[in-house]
Amino acid sequence: MSTPLTIRRATLEDAATVADLVERAYRGEASREGWTSEVDVIGGRRTDTEQIRALIAAPDSVVFVGVDEGRIIATCQVQRHGPGLAYFGTFAVEPTIQGRGLGRRMMEAAAEHARTTFDAAALEITVVAQQSALIAWYRRLGFVPTGATRPFPAEAWGATPLVPDVHFVVMRKPLSDRDEVDTEDVDRVG
Repeated sequence: MSTPLTIRRATLEDAATVADLVERAYRGEASREGWTSEVDVIGGRRTDTEQIRALIAAPDSVVFVGVDEGRIIATCQVQRHGPGLAYFGTFAVEPTIQGRGLGRRMMEAAAEHARTTFDAAALEITVVAQQSALIAWYRRLGFVPTGATRPFPAEAWGATPLVPDVHFVVMRKPLSDRDEVDTEDVDRVG
């Protein structure tokens, strides 16, 4: 089933709604309605309004929202991360309507922006290692694990691992036929 979607840049006024959507998609009982839930892996908050405001206002960063009938139902962020590389994150789709192609459409919009605005040859993501279904979905979209990992950060709002060895897997997807971007890990978490 296809859901209508208009993709636009988020505004500072969208920050609270975007933060709430990210929370519903990954943490708390509402996240169990979708397939991206981290509720059994990580406790505490995933983000907050101030963090989303900072991403919206950051230079070389764009937060996109997917809107249906005036309601934000999807979001993602893309940010320049050096020559030829953009980072994709803060990605969420309303849990009750996941699996309808909305995430893929948001990813395509972010990748196009990274290519045309940031002149990126590759898009990088970090995924919680225990999220095997999500990693498999990113693989189907052309992302490849780089072999690099990043530690799980201790956040101010108390996000805490609930299982051992929670960390991020770094994945990259080429965005053009240009020379591949060096996949050597750098310490960046988006």
